[in-house]
Amino acid sequence: MLSTVCGLVGIDPPQEVHLDGADLSPLLVGKADQCTRHQPLFWLLPAAGPALAMRDANYSLVAQRNDEFPRDRKALAALMKQIESLLRECGIFDEEISGSTFQKQMLEGFKDKDAEKLRGQYIRSNMFNESWIPSIKSGRSTRFQLFDLSQDPGQKNCRDNFQMLRSDSSNNC
Repeated sequence: MLSTVCGLVGIDPPQEVHLDGADLSPLLVGKADQCTRHQPLFWLLPAAGPALAMRDANYSLVAQRNDEFPRDRKALAALMKQIESLLRECGIFDEEISGSTFQKQMLEGFKDKDAEKLRGQYIRSNMFNESWIPSIKSGRSTRFQLFDLSQDPGQKNCRDNFQMLRSDSSNNC
């Protein structure tokens, strides 16, 4: 985001550190043809899957990870327990859940400010952490799918000529 903010305000981004991003400001000001990336975009979804994706030009590579990221599960469980206890002590647990589940509300949010503050800590604990990089580099990913977004923006059809790097029986590409 820093590169994009710098582009929007018309200043150069810091040169003394590596910025893991690109200036996407041309996309925001209607000059998409001037948008260039010097490295692929990479998404890591530790709480949903876990899945990862990489995009370079018109191609999107999607994969599933076979292992979990080294999260502090005890700390995450303690935060969830603390939120539930807070809501129950205040007598608003059922109102906050309102016909849903506690896990779903952990993703959607709470009206109670104290519960929401704790939920913010929970979410930050689930976000990417640089200590996960060795696990990511270990390459424990499967079900690679390559999509040509110029022909298939909805990522419905894998590229026929894509040689699978790794596969498993559930892969249909």
